[in-house]
Amino acid sequence: MNCDFDNPAMTCPTCGYRAKRLPTYRECRPVPVKSWKPVPVGDLVERWLTRLGITRERVERWTRTEGIPGGCGCEARKRWLNEAGNRVQIAARGWLLKVHVIYFGP
Repeated sequence: MNCDFDNPAMTCPTCGYRAKRLPTYRECRPVPVKSWKPVPVGDLVERWLTRLGITRERVERWTRTEGIPGGCGCEARKRWLNEAGNRVQIAARGWLLKVHVIYFGP
């Protein structure tokens, strides 16, 4: 199926391809829409620290909390970082989308 360039902007409504000149016989390839989701910051920090050699077991040994329920509080800290990171990323994305609309239009 070829792109449909019947509109005055010479843009295909299906795939968004903009023709430079007509006639153009381009095969229409719809672009998949990527869904956005925030990056879990707590998981990222845990992964970085683990690569540096700072594991949960080592921290529990250093703070002498081995075997205590809840341990050193790593899990609660990770959960808090994930939630705070989500809130910050969602707010920043909303602000950037507003700025984009101001400068580039809807």
